[in-house]
Amino acid sequence: MIMKQAILSTRSILPIVLFLLMVRAAAAQVAAAPEPNVRGPGSASAGFPIAGDDQWNKDIGPSNADGAVYATAVAPNGDLYVGGDFSHIGGISANRIARWDGTSWMPVGTGIPAGTVYAIAFSGGDVIVGGHFRGAGDVKATNIARFSGNTWLAFGDITKEGLDSTVLAIAVKGNDIYVGGNFTYAGNQDVMNYIAVWDVADTVFLPLDDGTRRGMDGGVTTMAFVEDDLYVGGWFTKAGGTNASRIARWNGTAWSSLTSGLGAQGFAPFVTALAVHDTAIFVAGTFTFAGGKPMKNIAQWSTQSSAWYTVGGSGPDSGSIRVAVSPAGTLFVSGLFRNVGSIPAARIAQWNPATGWAPLGSGLDGPGLSLAATDQHLWVGGMFANAGGKSSPNLARWTYQPSSGVDEHRSHERMVAEASFLPNPVAGAGRLSVLLPEPCAPRITIVDERGDIVAISLPGMLAAGEQTVPFDATGLAPGLYFCRVACKAAVACTSFAVVH
Repeated sequence: MIMKQAILSTRSILPIVLFLLMVRAAAAQVAAAPEPNVRGPGSASAGFPIAGDDQWNKDIGPSNADGAVYATAVAPNGDLYVGGDFSHIGGISANRIARWDGTSWMPVGTGIPAGTVYAIAFSGGDVIVGGHFRGAGDVKATNIARFSGNTWLAFGDITKEGLDSTVLAIAVKGNDIYVGGNFTYAGNQDVMNYIAVWDVADTVFLPLDDGTRRGMDGGVTTMAFVEDDLYVGGWFTKAGGTNASRIARWNGTAWSSLTSGLGAQGFAPFVTALAVHDTAIFVAGTFTFAGGKPMKNIAQWSTQSSAWYTVGGSGPDSGSIRVAVSPAGTLFVSGLFRNVGSIPAARIAQWNPATGWAPLGSGLDGPGLSLAATDQHLWVGGMFANAGGKSSPNLARWTYQPSSGVDEHRSHERMVAEASFLPNPVAGAGRLSVLLPEPCAPRITIVDERGDIVAISLPGMLAAGEQTVPFDATGLAPGLYFCRVACKAAVACTSFAVVH
């Protein structure tokens, strides 16, 4: 019994030790580099616009947290939930978890009395919370809990509840709640091996069993659904009986790899975050290869072509820690990096296929460890004192567009409501379908995954409604491409893959 307790104690601190090693390793890579020279509004670097610090913490009161923020998640009703190891936030008392309703901060019941929250998700009207703790409110809850109405509830009965070690990721599909982390057992009895699903009918955790009952052979740090497929990232090399280097896909009955997965030279790679937009999965972590191709710390997996692609040609100069995508498709990355490609960016940056990489003002003075994007704002949690040169301990908010507070690309979508390539992937002749609310003479720009323009089309005036523009991909090399459709001041973006 003493031996088992010692093993569980060691396993419970592994995610924290791993994180500290990751931060130290990344810090060592950038320690000798000077702070990036990020200039103010209206200036530019390498042809990219650089936004100003006035977009940080715009029109909100104090959001200071007195401890690190590891989780940020937006509920279906638009409220923001944040979790970490804080006891106060925005001037109120809130134990490890709090809610922002757009106007003010509120505690979530009496919160998590002790420990740390690493993951937050939503199922029905309930808030699902994972981390490293032994109770929620006044209820015994081991590393996972549910806040329903005004009450904290455990997963499982008092004799067989919770998970034996830290929960780092939660993903919800219908009534199913998937959890990943550093645990081995559910209820200290049933073997799960780092990943499990909550069975609502039987009120027990079940393994993701492909017939081998092996689970994963290493920890799970992040999960995301694309339609019915669950994508899982972490520091494992096997998923069930399948070789899968740091990332894998579960289709409900079987595991599969994403080609050769992720690799690195001179160190063990790992994945720390996934973000999904349409058919693209953005993968962040610490690695130098994806699918055998050179890709540094961030990569893109296409569910259409089942292939890996670079993001903006070159990634962060130090391991990426978290990623998020706005509803319009702008990618945000935070970590300990000083540069992304050739662009100076202090620990946080943004990318979209139309404009490439750009910093967020003067950025952060410490690592961003969690990101959540809405139509108007990016919320950043982490371990920092300042954001955009303003005091903002451990939590900050970036507003996309200073003039209106509305995400530039999202407002464009109201004009160009939809743009898509057919077929996708395409080998030769294809067509771009656009839905225009009003007559327009669009400019269509095609860029490759490095951000280089490969084609421009000016089809002339098009009537309102759904319109089709022919496009021949015969002369394009196989790979991922991005299409930017501009009408007047409005822009919509889509992507397509070319295969031959």
